[in-house]
Amino acid sequence: MNTKRLSASLVATQEKGQDWMTACAACKTAIAPVSQSWKEKARLDEAPLNQVDGIYTTADDVVVRRFFCPSCGTLLDAETATQGDPFLEDRIKV
Repeated sequence: MNTKRLSASLVATQEKGQDWMTACAACKTAIAPVSQSWKEKARLDEAPLNQVDGIYTTADDVVVRRFFCPSCGTLLDAETATQGDPFLEDRIKV
């Protein structure tokens, strides 16, 4: 199996003759092909930013999104966005 590090929490893996997959670095579970959004396949926790401990804002429409491995529960990424905005996507080249 080929493996390339994408971030602290994500790797790209490729089995012989297969497409590259974005996977959890902790448990190596494949989440989605690198050509697709892995965030759509991750477990999502979304909460209003003004309700997160230690964050002080009065904006009601800003959310924090936390993306977790669907297999082991490792936190893969987090982002803030206006509620309803599409996920922020990194373009991955392997």
